[in-house]
Amino acid sequence: MRTKNLFLSIIAVFLIVFTYRNYISDEEYTVPKRIKIEEGYATNFINVSDTVKEKTDAITTQCEKNDCKAIAIHDYVKNINYTYQNETNKRPTEVIKYGGDCDEKSQLMASMLKAINVKSILIYTNNHAFIAVEIENEKNLIKPYAKIEIEDKNYYYAETTDKNSYIGAFNNITPKDFKAIYDVENEYKIKIEKAKLKIIS
Repeated sequence: MRTKNLFLSIIAVFLIVFTYRNYISDEEYTVPKRIKIEEGYATNFINVSDTVKEKTDAITTQCEKNDCKAIAIHDYVKNINYTYQNETNKRPTEVIKYGGDCDEKSQLMASMLKAINVKSILIYTNNHAFIAVEIENEKNLIKPYAKIEIEDKNYYYAETTDKNSYIGAFNNITPKDFKAIYDVENEYKIKIEKAKLKIIS
């Protein structure tokens, strides 16, 4: 009798967890990291969750190459409503549903790029955050465009808060304004002095 009750209890717990699991995002199971920015920190919610992967696949379905996918992702994210709340940071799945600020939208785009194995960096200033992305062929970009050279890699500006922006569009922020550069793929900060801005017209 005790064995039967124990078995039923285990089944009940499993069903509760399974049901609850289907009502919340799989992002809830990830512990957010932090990105050091001078004396403070930014919450790092970059995560390739099931929802992010599904959304990424849906909006890039017409693309074969990664450059096309990156452009499609940027077009999607920049058109998400800009919303700001100071109390908490939203996760990528919440940004998809409710909109987000510069940091949150940039982390959503970073998550979506990570889902298709495209490298990117997050750039933080005193009051702004944006993303820059690797592009395989510069010929796919609209001129003029801005890129950050870091050693042997190029990352192209991708402002997520301007609906008229495009990958490469310069947002008037230069390395002297940078407070932190975060390598999304390798999950570490890059020394700001390594970043060189180049504008191609």
